[in-house]
Amino acid sequence: MYREVGVGAAVRDVLACGWVQRVGSSGFVQRVVPDGCVDVVRFGDGSVRVAGPATRAVGVALAPGSVTVGVRFRVGAAGGVLGVPLSALRDEDVELSELWDRPVVERLRSELSAAADPVAGVAVLESAMLARRRTGLAEPDPLVAAAVRGIRAREGSAGVRSLAARLGVSERQLLRRFQSAIGYGPATLARVLRLQRFLTAGWSEAGGTVGLGRLAADAGYADQAHLARECRELAGASPSVMLGRRAA
Repeated sequence: MYREVGVGAAVRDVLACGWVQRVGSSGFVQRVVPDGCVDVVRFGDGSVRVAGPATRAVGVALAPGSVTVGVRFRVGAAGGVLGVPLSALRDEDVELSELWDRPVVERLRSELSAAADPVAGVAVLESAMLARRRTGLAEPDPLVAAAVRGIRAREGSAGVRSLAARLGVSERQLLRRFQSAIGYGPATLARVLRLQRFLTAGWSEAGGTVGLGRLAADAGYADQAHLARECRELAGASPSVMLGRRAA
């Protein structure tokens, strides 16, 4: 069972949510699909890891009876807190101790082990991210944030040239700042967010009554074939399989 947990006002501009995942008596491999975000995760074995910005689906093995907790950064907000350009974490899953001082991470692991319940564990992770932010690391890049808002709203092309012209910066500067803040370029982010629009609509209660062609058009795909191609490339499965996975 997966559920999201709200975060405090002090970190709401950098953290989208916390979350808890409980696994029943049968373990399974969970397919994680690109969403433009970065997560810091405490697994059932006590390890604390960073799931970097993904451009392809990955399978994560979850042991029977395990409880996993995490916090999810908003798109473009993780780099300053983690202290590295996100291009270094693209499609990577690394121990937090590779990014932060080991004593800091060991203290965090002890606090997580002592947490009274999984929701308290989320609060521990949230506090750690807030403390890290208060050390004076970089704030989210406002230029990238403006570009992300435009991509979400589907305001014109998400190509580097078009976005750079609208924002009044050079293509090279925009791409460099995107790579640092998000881990990849605007066109890849647009593909990822388009897939997420499709999945969100398809997994909704109303989505079960809407055909793939309509879902594809509403999400911004040229046609159903375009959806099928992008879904296979990013999620590793066909659209109908992905919608069936959530239903199951």
